[in-house]
Amino acid sequence: MSDTDNEGWDESWEFSSGLTDEITIKVTNPHFGYDSEFQDGQVPLFVLEGNVIAGDAEGEFSQWYTVGKGWEASNDRQRLEPEGGKRKTLNRSTNYAHLLNSLRESAEKQGLADEIRRRGSPLNAAMWDGLELYLEREEYVNEIGGEKREGSRLLVRSIEKMPGAKESHRVRGTEPTKATEPPAASDLSPMLKAKLRKLAQTVKGSGGTHSTFAEQAFSDVDGVLDNATAEDAVMDTGAGSIWEQA
Repeated sequence: MSDTDNEGWDESWEFSSGLTDEITIKVTNPHFGYDSEFQDGQVPLFVLEGNVIAGDAEGEFSQWYTVGKGWEASNDRQRLEPEGGKRKTLNRSTNYAHLLNSLRESAEKQGLADEIRRRGSPLNAAMWDGLELYLEREEYVNEIGGEKREGSRLLVRSIEKMPGAKESHRVRGTEPTKATEPPAASDLSPMLKAKLRKLAQTVKGSGGTHSTFAEQAFSDVDGVLDNATAEDAVMDTGAGSIWEQA
């Protein structure tokens, strides 16, 4: 059911995938391994494992990503190695490649590319260790043997914190640091701020005005209406505001 199909219906007629659509995690145990339910346990996977910070019930987080055939996990599960020791690159269509691209794109937008590169090769699981990441679910369609198959995966949309990086980088996209952003924006929860930033980028990208952004924020984004801090952040158009930085 599209958004337009929902017009005139109350929220009890809206549905979700039942899966986590957005979440913030701290990576504590990244590794490569096998799952007997995937390719009979013969093809390795990358496992992004850690703790939930925001966006879902607190607790542990674990999500695996395909790396493709022709690889094997090291005995300590910390390295991904090509079978036979031959030089090999990751297949761009694998979920792990998409995850890596999303991390790289986020790092470039946030000015963290050098810090990410210094963490080493993505074939070493330790490259992910300690990162705090905001993830969003992406829907996709693959065509296999002439048959289209739908799926979804959680990808990086922002690097919230990185061990060794300056605290000023604990932001999404090109947001200013908390020292320079307006108080209303700094006091918003990371999840609500992300939703508003995404909406502002969408509206700007389609040529919309701040008025359009504000109208949609008040009507469509949970947590804005009757929240004085959020309302101030939405209406602000000055330097460092969500609208100005989108």
